[in-house]
Amino acid sequence: MRLLLIDPEGSNALDLALRAQQQGHTVKVAIKPIERRMLIGKGLVDVVRDPREWFRWADLVINTDNSVYLRDLDNHRKEGGKVISSSQETALWEIDRLIGQSVMRKAGIPTIPSKEFTDYDTAIAHVKKTGKRYVSKPTGGIETNKALSYVSSSADDMVFMLQRWKKLDKLKTPFVLQDFVHGIEMGVAGWFGPGGWNEGWEENFEHKALMNDNKGPSTGEQGTVLRYVRSSKLARRMLSPLTQTLEKVGYVGDIDVNCIIDEKGQAWPLEFTCRLGWPAFHLQTALIAGDVAEFLLDLANGRDARPFAYDQIAAGVVM
Repeated sequence: MRLLLIDPEGSNALDLALRAQQQGHTVKVAIKPIERRMLIGKGLVDVVRDPREWFRWADLVINTDNSVYLRDLDNHRKEGGKVISSSQETALWEIDRLIGQSVMRKAGIPTIPSKEFTDYDTAIAHVKKTGKRYVSKPTGGIETNKALSYVSSSADDMVFMLQRWKKLDKLKTPFVLQDFVHGIEMGVAGWFGPGGWNEGWEENFEHKALMNDNKGPSTGEQGTVLRYVRSSKLARRMLSPLTQTLEKVGYVGDIDVNCIIDEKGQAWPLEFTCRLGWPAFHLQTALIAGDVAEFLLDLANGRDARPFAYDQIAAGVVM
């Protein structure tokens, strides 16, 4: 197989590229030509700079990102090319949290009340007026800094953090204040293609704090623990209702919904990941038997290769 991997940051695709080469595939990796990335993959894989020149060459194109080349990939998909990537539409589900929440509500999935802000003063006034405990999350832009997500302990704590971010001039994109729901954070994911959902659901737990026992600053994601199961109650609530929507937009790839499960057992969706998750995909490959590239080509062709090792745990730490 001729495999083209689009990895603008140069941080996600190298592992898959090396695995695919070991399986005998011909691989090209497209990395943005920025000076600090010029040595990534050198001597290990064939690095190219403009992936669009290689679309017709490839039997399968895999995009690890949701910020660039999406229009070109959508067009290539319409022309019959085999593509695993977020589309222009599904990328917005993740990038803009309010759009993502709207998609969920239209599918009949209950969501947590949220409000978007574009300046700190208005947000501070809102928190003081309501006196409620909130979770703050960046939204509405590609370059969102997930380390700016914050779970407050009280209204006063949220006001303090907003004032601190204002002083440090941290606002680069809009952000949402979401009502705080006490519970356990858990994600569920599945592989979707022209044949619908693959058999097997991935259940996962992200760890965001730098150190053990949830101590230290938030890193966005410090590590993840996941497994594949044949049946998932969370998938039935969060993923199955999205089936017709995903068919309509022609999505092909892995889709994850991160949730908070409250003390009554009610799951509330927080956000989408409509792409190969990082570092989740690196963990998933440990639970996929055989040739990972062939599994992804099967997915794009509408076939379910059923490659997953069930009820085994994969754990990864970001270094």
